[in-house]
Amino acid sequence: MKKNILIIGLAGVLGTFIALSSCGPDYETEFSVLSLTIPSESQAAIVFPLAGGEHEIEVETNVALDNWTASSNAGWCKLQKHEGKVTVSADENEDYKQRIAEITIAYGHQSFSINVKQFGLEPVIEVEGLTADGMKIVDSKATSLTIPVNTNLNLDVITVPDTCDWVRFNEPEQPKAKKSQKAEKAENTVKKNLTFTLDQNTDTLVRYCTVTLQSSQNYNCVGTLIIKQQPRGYIVDIDESKKEYQVKATGETITIPFKVNGPADAYTYEVEASAREWITPLPATRGMRDASESFIIQPNTVEEERVGHITFRSTDPIEPNEFTVTVTQEKFIPVPPEGVKNPTATPGAGFIKLKWEMPVNVNFTKMKVIYHDPVTKEDMELEIADNTTNLFIVDNTFKCGGEYEFTIKTYGPTGMETEQPAVVRGTSGESVIKAPIALTVDMFSANATEPSEGSLAALVDDNINTYYHTIWSGTSPNKQPHYLQINMSELPLQSLRFEYDGRNNGNGAGDVKRVGIWGSDNGNTWTLMGKETYTLPGSRGQHVEPNENIKAGKPYKYIRFIPEARRDADPIDPSGGNGWWNMAGIYLYKINDHDEAWARKELGI
Repeated sequence: MKKNILIIGLAGVLGTFIALSSCGPDYETEFSVLSLTIPSESQAAIVFPLAGGEHEIEVETNVALDNWTASSNAGWCKLQKHEGKVTVSADENEDYKQRIAEITIAYGHQSFSINVKQFGLEPVIEVEGLTADGMKIVDSKATSLTIPVNTNLNLDVITVPDTCDWVRFNEPEQPKAKKSQKAEKAENTVKKNLTFTLDQNTDTLVRYCTVTLQSSQNYNCVGTLIIKQQPRGYIVDIDESKKEYQVKATGETITIPFKVNGPADAYTYEVEASAREWITPLPATRGMRDASESFIIQPNTVEEERVGHITFRSTDPIEPNEFTVTVTQEKFIPVPPEGVKNPTATPGAGFIKLKWEMPVNVNFTKMKVIYHDPVTKEDMELEIADNTTNLFIVDNTFKCGGEYEFTIKTYGPTGMETEQPAVVRGTSGESVIKAPIALTVDMFSANATEPSEGSLAALVDDNINTYYHTIWSGTSPNKQPHYLQINMSELPLQSLRFEYDGRNNGNGAGDVKRVGIWGSDNGNTWTLMGKETYTLPGSRGQHVEPNENIKAGKPYKYIRFIPEARRDADPIDPSGGNGWWNMAGIYLYKINDHDEAWARKELGI
């Protein structure tokens, strides 16, 4: 009985197996994967002008049109689905502010979000692609840069500080429209590309340049960006003419001059393997490197050739060595020096600005401006110990003094006077003790402008509700104090004062309490002219005057305003993110010794 049961069970299992096998198909099943993708170029933010327009988003999908979705979270942002694309449209924006929407295109878990903006009547300048602290970081080898900007203004005032000679803005060409030319796409009316030419950074230090974007349609709307160029690593360079050497068959020693921007271990060299038997380094010179010293050769004032020797010695205590250089200077030939050409005289408030052209052959060492002062009744001789300048400011002149006559003479090394003095006549403007100087934003440059608020233009827009702010969102560049630099190359200043308007909102913490005023002739070497202190008012937005004026030992072409203390920080520490200061406006005055009333009294009129 058990045997029969086992046979019946095995038969049942076998039957089930056969039945299951007979139910399977005789082919393989294929599965279709449904997907939806938005190409990366179509995921960029969409920006519409005030008048509105249309924009197409490409959609790559094998999903039926009815099975994927396209939605907007704002009624003004309208969508229409098509095979392979979504059309986005917006009517004219009647609001003052710009409006923002978000589009979502999705199939199941595959979802893409795209931002949409439309400008309103409010002027806007938005710079794309910046870091959180408002910087555009470029490689040290970069020679060009394109910055995309969204704006509803004509960006025709692009300011690169004169201290950033490694950045140059490329003015865009304005092509003439053709009759057959199609209408411009809506998004192209608000997207601008600004292009800049850059010099490669050959230094081992990072460098910064703050660029200001404005429009003559509305100077109060300002965009800024900081171009940060990365430092260069150690590099070696050589002139093309030094790359090939023809060597005698008998052999010789060659010296290869080149340049390097680092220490002794900043470079290596390698002779290719196939040439190492016949090209070997000279051991005695392996550690040598290019070096130089500069010497000023003073004018020869005698009618004889002169010879001098300069000896260079090593300081090695075991095996010192030395070499001697011979300098031969030509004898002095006593001929009268040439004079300056075509002088002009321009009136100012208590001064007269003289300018002239240099001769082709500058064979003089100094100049003098000679004139009679009609107010003090003195004959004046003002010496210019320089043979390169073509500008001089004659201070303490007066309108009531009438016409001044100036003679400009040049002098050779022995004091021989030119036979061709230049003469020019001119009058002065009215003198006041505190003569205001008209400042413009193109005269300004700064090392630490805050990218998110407060531009240099606010300092001269005569609006108490706008303000300039130095950087607080990051550390000070190179941990240096935040300065404002003013180019006064057309009116070098010796006596001056700065006044300012405090910021009208906020808590007043950024009001400047003490400032160092520095001067330079070339924008590189700086001398402290003096310091000003300010007694701060108790309320915001007030005009602040210094407790003292600045009077330096000589006039300077470049002036730096470097705050040392503010209302809530004395001293200001620029090493971190607390080196900032702010103000609503700044005023620069030239200080004269006497005013017009004093001169009239001297003249008895």
